[in-house]
Amino acid sequence: MKRVCCIVTMVLLLCGFNLAQAADNLKIGCVDLQRVIETSDIGKKLKNDIQQEIEKAKQKLTEKDQELKKLREMLDRQSFAMNEDVKQEKLKEFQTKARELERLTTDSEDDLKQRFTVKQQKLIQDVMDVVKQYGKEKGYSIILEKGITVIYAIDSFDVTDEVVQIFNEKFAPKAPAEKPQPKEKEKK
Repeated sequence: MKRVCCIVTMVLLLCGFNLAQAADNLKIGCVDLQRVIETSDIGKKLKNDIQQEIEKAKQKLTEKDQELKKLREMLDRQSFAMNEDVKQEKLKEFQTKARELERLTTDSEDDLKQRFTVKQQKLIQDVMDVVKQYGKEKGYSIILEKGITVIYAIDSFDVTDEVVQIFNEKFAPKAPAEKPQPKEKEKK
């Protein structure tokens, strides 16, 4: 029995020693992907672009809604003067336009969600590529996503700011090329 305990103890000590050596060579980092997306130049631009598209869609829907309200008001005012056939025709027209507005609203929402999702997935993939490249270049053994898999990490493990900086440099919006100014002709 003593012999088995001695062997088990020696095996555990050897394993513990190997784990300690491995831990000394282990370099761990964590990155907050949500913060990268929110603070990067491209992430801010994506958010701004989506907001502008939402505003355009809202404006278009508001215009259609105003038209529908005017038609409803006209129906309410003139319904007493209309004969039953005309009244039914106008009511049918109103219902058709109401359904069109409802469809347009749903289609606009779906379209915006789809386009936003596609752009966001592309952005996330680009961020992941930058994190992988950063990890390789800096010699990290592992980089974890903060907030989802990491509950706590000391600040020195957080590489989010470096990733944002590299991401901004790599995916910076291209400035439009300046047009050369025409040279003034010299007077004789």
